[in-house]
Amino acid sequence: MELDRLLPRLAPDERDTTDDAIMFHTTARTLFRVAADPHGEATEESNIGDALRQTGRVDEAMGAYGRSPELFREHEDRYGQGVTLDKLADVHVAAHRPAEARAAAESLKQTPRQPARVRTGARALT
Repeated sequence: MELDRLLPRLAPDERDTTDDAIMFHTTARTLFRVAADPHGEATEESNIGDALRQTGRVDEAMGAYGRSPELFREHEDRYGQGVTLDKLADVHVAAHRPAEARAAAESLKQTPRQPARVRTGARALT
């Protein structure tokens, strides 16, 4: 797909700020949405969440991860789904929301392969 070749050229370099990265990933998400590419859209939603989480904006990160797990699931990308659920559990822990962290960890159990770190973290919350 032409979009896959274009996006790496638009990627922020090391000198750019996190806000620039958020803007880039938001633009990329929109492009993938317009191109009817739900996998690309899910990837960019997850990237936006990552950038927000890095700045300590955990509430916004939770929202940014948004539909990512569901879009990955619909695209049959269990790895992407699991990684995003893992990240979502992490931001819930950072926001002191153990019930939501457990729910994300429980959802993660539905994916065929789950990172061991989340299984361990979920046990620690109980």
